Formats: sequence, structure tokens, C-alpha cells
Amino acid sequence: LIITPFIIYLLFGYFNKSNNISEQFKFDKTQKISKILIIKGLDSLSVEYQNEKPVLNSKFEVRNETLIFFLKTIKTLRIKFPVPKSEIDSIENKINELKHEIFVYSDNEILLHWYIGEYSGKYKATYMRDGENNLPYLVNIPGRANDMTKRFEVSELYWRTDKIFNYSPNEINKISLEYTQKPEKSFVIEKTNDKFLISTKSGILPEEKINKENLNYYFGYYSSVSFDYIFTDISQAKKDSILAVKSEHIIKVTDNKGITKTLKTYLRFNNGQQDLNKLNASINNDKDIVIISYYSIDLILKEPEYFLKINNKP
Repeated sequence: LIITPFIIYLLFGYFNKSNNISEQFKFDKTQKISKILIIKGLDSLSVEYQNEKPVLNSKFEVRNETLIFFLKTIKTLRIKFPVPKSEIDSIENKINELKHEIFVYSDNEILLHWYIGEYSGKYKATYMRDGENNLPYLVNIPGRANDMTKRFEVSELYWRTDKIFNYSPNEINKISLEYTQKPEKSFVIEKTNDKFLISTKSGILPEEKINKENLNYYFGYYSSVSFDYIFTDISQAKKDSILAVKSEHIIKVTDNKGITKTLKTYLRFNNGQQDLNKLNASINNDKDIVIISYYSIDLILKEPEYFLKINNKP
């Protein structure tokens, strides 16, 4: 017997009234997406567009790669097989038990509503149900055996950006870098009337002596400053012990809207030995503790001499 898609369809013993069942998990809406909501049991996560930017749970920037991955997934999912007739009731019960749902909105209109079940290694597909259809299907991305449940995580850590600073140069109005242990190295750069004012402990750097090429390089370095790891279950005692140590650097960036982000770094120790590759750091007004590598911030840890014309190295 040659197994064709039609024979497989018959073997599963289920007849669907739709002329093309593969279209039921084809998301091809053209409306502008305004909100994504993912629910699993008592947990939920939302991504809403505010001023054209996606915001996670009304407070965090979204990891761009995760959002793109999600959108590509919903656009490429297709039905692989109908659920075998003998399994429909048990699969339906399991889907209802998991309470894992996805909503995609355009303003108040629901563009997509799916129920997510478990992954089947046997069929190399995930059990899913369209919110408008009571019947479950085995769904995957054609040619792949991916577990779709992992693509619809209800996890802030998965969706949240790891970027601490993520600015284009023209978005930045002011940068302050304080070396708390060596204040003579500290400086502030501020835009005033399309000019740059660089203040140091010794005074203001003369405009004619400023290396504008290096200055432009420096603003560009704030386009991608990321942390390596964020503590999600840190105890208050552990957090207090990290913040109790005198910080090494306090870096503040203010954008053109007057919003300031602050990064504070602290020495990190492992078994009593100083970690020469990584630092502890606090972000979001000390609400979050992260680990950041020296490699990630090395380019922004400049000193006032970097901005003088005698220094031509980027």
C-alpha cells in the first residue's frame, strides 16, 4: 500500500466539513496587530504596542528575536493530520485541562484564538485547536518536528529583552558615566542646541578640542549593551548584599523624551576570588539584579581623554 496524504486522511477515520483543513491554522490576516496575549493555567503574559513599540506586561521592552519568532510561527503553522477519531475525546480533555491559549488582537478584534495541547513524539506534531472549531488537530510547521508548546512560552524571561541600552545615536540626549572609585575619570555628555557639552571633574572640554569622530563612535556603542543573566528568584537578602557593596560605575542615559535608564555595576566574587570577566549589576531602579560581562560594557567605559583630538583611536 502506498501511503498518500489521502490514505493517511482516511486512516485517521475523521471527516472534516472544511474543504481545506490545512487553512484552519493559517494565519494570514493583514490587520495591524495591537496585542498578543498568552495564557497558561493561572499564568498570563501580554505584549501590547505602545507608541509603535511592543511592551511586555506593560513594563518591559520585548526581545525582538522572540517576537519575530512568534510571528513567523503563527504564519507558518499548518495542520499535519486530523486527530485520530479514537483519541479526540482524551485530547480534548487534555487541552481543556492545560488551559493554554493564545490570542492576537487588532484593537478590540480577535484575529487569532488557539488552544495549545501537548506535543506528540509519535506524530511529530502538537495537538492544537482553533478557538472557532471544537475539533483538535495535529499541527506543525511543514518539514519540521518542532514542539510548538515551547514557542508559546508564558515566561517574562523568554520574552523580555536582554538589552540594557538599545538606542540609536539620535535618540540620546545625555550620557553620564560616574567612576565611583575614581571620580576624576567621570564625565557627562549633553546635547545642547545641536552641540555637545562634555563636563568633567576638571571642567568643560573646549569644543575645538573635541574629537567628534570618537564622540559619534561613543554614542553608537549604546545601541546594544546587554546583560548575560538576570536573577529571577533572588532572595531579598542576596539582593541587599549585592547592593550593599559600593558600586564601580553608575551609567545613566537620558533619551530625547527625558526618560533615563541607569546601570550600576558591582564587583563580583566567586569563592572569595574576584571575577575578572563579569560584574554584578542593577537595572530598572535597582529592581533587577543581572550579571554583565566586561566585554559587553568595555566600549562604553571610556575616560575624558578619549574625546580629545589627541586620541584618534575608536
